[in-house]
Amino acid sequence: MRDYVNRLSRGKFNFEENRLKCKGEIVRLDIAKDLITESSFELEASNPLRGMVFASDLRVEIIDKNFAGTNIVIRYRVDGRDLKKKESLEGKFVVISEAGELEIPYSFKCIEKFVETSLGNASNLFHFTNLYQTAPSEAMEIFFSPDFKDIFLENDEKLSNIYDALKNREHGLESIEEFLIALNKKVATSFKLAETKKIYECPNSNLKDFFVIKKSGWGNFKLDLSCDEEFIKLENTSLNQDDFTGDICEVEYFIDVEKLHKGNNFAKIRLRSFNVNLDYIIEIKEDTQILKSEEKTRHKESKLAYKHLVMEYLDYRMNIIRRDDFISHVREIVNKYYSSTKGDIFLKLALAQSFVITGEDDLASEIIEEVKVEALASMHSNPVNYAYFLYVNSLLLKSGDYTRKVINQVRGIYESGNKSWQILWVLFYLNTENEKNRSIRLVRLKEIISKGCTSPVMYYEALRIFNSHPELFRVLDDFELKVVTFGIRHSAIHENLARQIADVVDELKYASNEQLAILKILYNMYKLDSILEPLVKHLVRAGLDSEDNNHYIELAIVKGFKITRIYEYYISSCPRSMNVVFPKPVLMYFMYDNSLSREDKAFLYANILDNKGVYKEEYEAYERIIENFAIEQLKLGFINEDMSIIYKNVLRGELVNEDNANFISILNYINKITVKDKKVKAVVVKLTEKASLDFYELKQGVCYIPIYTNNSAICFLCEDGVIRKEGIEHEIKPLMTDMVSMNTLRQFDISNEGFLINWAYDSHKKGDKSEETLGGYKYILVNPLMDYNFKLKVNSWLIKYYYELNEFENAESVLALLIKSKLKREDGIRLIEIALNNKLYDEAYELGQEYGFRGVYPAKLLRLTDHLITNNNFEESKELDFIASYLFANRVYNEDLLIYMLRYASCSNEDFYKLWKTCQNFGLDVTELSERVIIQMMFSGVHNGRLTEVFTDYYSHHGIKLITKAYLAYNSYLFIVKGKKANEVIYKVIERSIAENVGLADICYVAYLKEISRKPELLKEEERRGLAQKVIDYLCKKNIMLSFYSNLSNYLRLPYNLVGATILECIASPNHKVMIHYILNESSTKFTSELMNSTDFGLFTYKFNLFYGDSLRYYFTIEGEGKCTKTAENTIEFTNLFGETSRGRFDNINDCFASNELRDYMTLRRVMESYLVEDFVVDETFKMRKD
Repeated sequence: MRDYVNRLSRGKFNFEENRLKCKGEIVRLDIAKDLITESSFELEASNPLRGMVFASDLRVEIIDKNFAGTNIVIRYRVDGRDLKKKESLEGKFVVISEAGELEIPYSFKCIEKFVETSLGNASNLFHFTNLYQTAPSEAMEIFFSPDFKDIFLENDEKLSNIYDALKNREHGLESIEEFLIALNKKVATSFKLAETKKIYECPNSNLKDFFVIKKSGWGNFKLDLSCDEEFIKLENTSLNQDDFTGDICEVEYFIDVEKLHKGNNFAKIRLRSFNVNLDYIIEIKEDTQILKSEEKTRHKESKLAYKHLVMEYLDYRMNIIRRDDFISHVREIVNKYYSSTKGDIFLKLALAQSFVITGEDDLASEIIEEVKVEALASMHSNPVNYAYFLYVNSLLLKSGDYTRKVINQVRGIYESGNKSWQILWVLFYLNTENEKNRSIRLVRLKEIISKGCTSPVMYYEALRIFNSHPELFRVLDDFELKVVTFGIRHSAIHENLARQIADVVDELKYASNEQLAILKILYNMYKLDSILEPLVKHLVRAGLDSEDNNHYIELAIVKGFKITRIYEYYISSCPRSMNVVFPKPVLMYFMYDNSLSREDKAFLYANILDNKGVYKEEYEAYERIIENFAIEQLKLGFINEDMSIIYKNVLRGELVNEDNANFISILNYINKITVKDKKVKAVVVKLTEKASLDFYELKQGVCYIPIYTNNSAICFLCEDGVIRKEGIEHEIKPLMTDMVSMNTLRQFDISNEGFLINWAYDSHKKGDKSEETLGGYKYILVNPLMDYNFKLKVNSWLIKYYYELNEFENAESVLALLIKSKLKREDGIRLIEIALNNKLYDEAYELGQEYGFRGVYPAKLLRLTDHLITNNNFEESKELDFIASYLFANRVYNEDLLIYMLRYASCSNEDFYKLWKTCQNFGLDVTELSERVIIQMMFSGVHNGRLTEVFTDYYSHHGIKLITKAYLAYNSYLFIVKGKKANEVIYKVIERSIAENVGLADICYVAYLKEISRKPELLKEEERRGLAQKVIDYLCKKNIMLSFYSNLSNYLRLPYNLVGATILECIASPNHKVMIHYILNESSTKFTSELMNSTDFGLFTYKFNLFYGDSLRYYFTIEGEGKCTKTAENTIEFTNLFGETSRGRFDNINDCFASNELRDYMTLRRVMESYLVEDFVVDETFKMRKD
């Protein structure tokens, strides 16, 4: 601003009318909580100007403090770190410029943090859910951003745990889906089929079709589509939300008829995802024989009739029904299906056989004769009907020769390749010799069954032989297994055969599961030890220790069977229940020989402890064994539900030591988690206090995990790699609580982070501030397993503790250990005060650069300023400027601080004055500050008593200087040009300057004379009159002639050319051209135009010699900057009569006009004589030079 002062001192002023305004009456801004927000506001100036901007609150930092131009953008930062949500920061921006001082109010409202999205600002989970629904990719980027928890979860510990557990970049959208479901912000998408099956009747060509899937809900999903049948081709192999129109999706498929096999074809289109298991069934009816509908019906009815006949036959043969009932049922079946089968030959023959059995040969003969021709003709086309005809006819004829002939004939048919079970059956019952030779018959049966025969009639025939001759049952291969299975199904195995089967199995080295299942059934049927022993022997040998085998093993033990490792397998096969009561031999055995796995030992010992009342005698023997086992497992860190019972009964304080204390500290928090869904592979646990996730593998759907806090997130890792929280059926069962007290465990060196977390919370809740507790807190700060936010929480406890201590030893090492970044502002401020309390000024200063100094107790902060000012040798710094301003605003300061501010403070006029006044009262040299205050106030157009006060003090100490001249010119300009009254001190200083011959700007002299013209009696003082005469002579010499000079004519000599003159004045920029346009006495209708005389300070003049009665009409035009401005017209009626002083020729002439007007002829004569005498004297005395 020195250039500005130089211009002022020379009387150079900015005459351009400049206006500065803000776009908007008030600056409003929503600022995010706990953040520093940057924004801007705009200023508009009518002409280019310079200036500075200040804020009334130190939390508002001006980035662009100095500016220049017309369209101006002012950037600023608002520190919202100590504001609460919905709290407003009110204040004002103060703009100091050549256009004056402008105050712009501001209002900054603290709101929750947000992120800008395509839907607008998003700041909560409702906004995020909407964004995920409409723009999932954009939502995914936000979901995985570092600020997600801070903005959308507000660092809620429980929600943050769920978020940390579920987020997985590899499964991005699935993570969001599971997260929103877990928080009940949406429901899982579900699906159903509009139809589950479609049937096609004999398609002749390829076809395309579709089925409809309906979904409920919205979200990200992927459905896998598959079909194993070659004749089905799918358009897509997966579906997602883009494949649905609304809630409907049509899934297209193609049927390739060339790939259909004979008969009916079936296909299943599978729709699969983690929680979707839908099947769409396609059935294609393809009849390669192209049977007519009637033939199809007859064929179907015949098959149904045959089936019923076979079932009735088996019931009769196995003595389930009597012969009379059998005959009756056969006839009912034939009568029922006779018409629909169009007289099927086989059914007629069955009816004929029933008549033969009941001795109704006549009726049988009629049927035989009826079908004879057709039956004999079917020898090659239907050998079964043919053979059956021969059999029934032989029964009717009862002829040995005929029967032998038939036997040979049927045998020939069978051996020629027609080996159907029906023909074999006929052969069996024709040939009585085969009945005697059971072995041959078994060979025949084994042959036909091995070739795929599944007729229950053949199974029955084989079973009948085994039942009657168990010794023929020598092996248990596929044929025998099928026959035995048939027998078991029909409860038709005899006891001797059951014994024989058990003996066969007993001889085997290894028995199959099917063979063992047969033994179980047989044992349950007959309860024979001869069956039980081989069964249990093979169960143990095969290691089959499932719970359903435990019953048989226990029976074997009770019966005293000597089977190797039977006791071990008994324990391992026991249901894991404390309701189980062990047989005494079991307990006796394991007292002396215990080679069980640790899991089985744990079960055994837990059962004994839980049933000690039942095992009174045995318990004493086991007590020491169990305790030793518990101690051993504590060292190994083994835990399951059985061990929890053991630990509860055994664990005492004296058993805790350094070797096991760490594991025991976990036991208090152990939970058993059971998950039924086999697609879940592990349990995932996230604690707020731990940095990473903990994964626990599920074994047979069970795992044991420590849950240390109530807000822990329990989630599940599924086989598809996605971690889920909801929709997984599970059970959480706490096993142990308060096994060993925390106080007992605190005596040992425990590294278990879960225990440390709970110990820390417990200690803090109790207000424990012992060295041990503080050491534990510090250990947490350096533990890499702990979450950073938890460390910040513990760090805050430590900060509060040391803050309350005020001063303490080893402060520097303590401060080095504490976390110092990303703290809550409250903790940051406390940390600064801790450093200040312990004279760690450099650390305090460094912390202040991150957290600011607002809020630090001012008296403590003053120590820091003393340190910084002294160490930096009073050099300026941005941070020190802030601290100094903050302290001064809180009225806390000392001499060094004020000296610093004297040199470097930059603030609004009001604050500048306060600083100046304070420094003055403090007795400091305010010379430099006074100059800065005076310059800034003049620059911004201030005109008040404060400026005068500062100047007066400055002048009283330093007299006339450049800044004094500028100040005098500034006030003179305001007085002459702007019409503002100046303080009397201004005129006194000007007068002194004149007396001392100090050069001032011309406008200062004009102001001095104008002020005296208002009180001309002041010129009675001779010295002042002399000074005034000196000034007026100087100004007139420079042709600066102004109208108010006439007021001084009684005391000062006016130049001859000024006496009697009328001077018109116009104010405008010295750079402009000012014209006067006038008409005198209405002598013309046309205005006369003349250029007005200009001055350096913008006062334009024009002189007229008017006489009494003259009338002057005039106006001004001002030209400059490409425009011309016309003023309003004015009129002067000249009626003045001059006084006795400073009279000239024009005065005499004017008196003549006035006397004539008044008809005062005597005066007129006297004045005319005087004028003529004076005119003669002048002509005689002065001669015109002609150079």
